[in-house]
Amino acid sequence: MNNLSGDSFGLIKFGDKSWLKNITEGKIWFRTLEYYRNYEADEIIGDKYEGATNIIIPDKNTTIHYQRSFADQNILNFSNMNTPIIMIPKQYGSLYIFCMSYFSINDIANKTIFDDSILKQKNWCDILFFLEPENFGNLFRDTLKIFNPEIFKAKYNDYTKNQEDLNYFTKSEKYKFQKEIRFIINYSGENSKNIKRIDNNTIEVIFFRSIDSIIVPSSSFRESFYFENQQGKEDNLKINLNGGKNE
Repeated sequence: MNNLSGDSFGLIKFGDKSWLKNITEGKIWFRTLEYYRNYEADEIIGDKYEGATNIIIPDKNTTIHYQRSFADQNILNFSNMNTPIIMIPKQYGSLYIFCMSYFSINDIANKTIFDDSILKQKNWCDILFFLEPENFGNLFRDTLKIFNPEIFKAKYNDYTKNQEDLNYFTKSEKYKFQKEIRFIINYSGENSKNIKRIDNNTIEVIFFRSIDSIIVPSSSFRESFYFENQQGKEDNLKINLNGGKNE
């Protein structure tokens, strides 16, 4: 994908209004994969498999042979383990991500822009809606081009089974409701006017311009979209971001 034209209609970010306002001002926090692996508050945000390239589900037949040299071989037996084994490349440690959710015209028509469970999250009472997602994609790539920026939708896999050839755009299918799109850069501490270090797992990317977006209460966001049929014409999409329909 690596662009926001064509197949994605809209981009949204859930959160508290005071925090989302920083994004509208062009100040966005990117975090490491390790941050999300260690996020223990809940499994809506955190994912212990973030960045895994292989997942092995142990059973009594699982034996791994690890040979460091022709004269030295170790056999690792995982028959007594009851948690999956994950493999994470060391180079993923310099990746920083910013996540949003996407939705399409079909999602609007089917009232599936986001899952009802999101409304139960106490810290996700507001939605940041990007009015020009393609423009933001261009701004992201142009501003951070020296950090190898990437944009892709998450691919969801069944993590109850052995998996291989995964990457930093793959997630467990239990998070499929998030419909996540990821903005990723490779940052190793280089000096940049556009990046400010917050902590070991967080950087603030500064775009020096506002992002064309608005903040809307989560409870009314889906109902702000509807289709209006005009006789003799195709259906036209109408958006009322004050909530509800304009009669």
